[in-house]
Amino acid sequence: MIDGTSRVILAVLLLMAGIQLLKRKAAGAKLSKIWAIIRLIIAVPLVYLTVTAQAELMFAINEVAPTSLARASNGVGIGLGIVVLCIYPLFTLIFMSQATVKNTLTQ
Repeated sequence: MIDGTSRVILAVLLLMAGIQLLKRKAAGAKLSKIWAIIRLIIAVPLVYLTVTAQAELMFAINEVAPTSLARASNGVGIGLGIVVLCIYPLFTLIFMSQATVKNTLTQ
């Protein structure tokens, strides 16, 4: 429920940022940065909780898997999940902070 609500709020925020960017307003870059920071704050715990739940399910279904293999796959899952969920917000922060973007957008 919390994840769904936060996704809707972030989607509306990103839509508002996109509209402002199309109008070449500086508020669009600011909203994009706010979206990226909030998304990064939410993404890391979400990945951890998801992978942990999947690991528990994996252990319950496949009891013959070696523990070290399961732990390794759990760590890889957390790492890849964080990368996949955080790549777009990180790029947004980087691109919206560049001087060329700031110079292009009007106040």
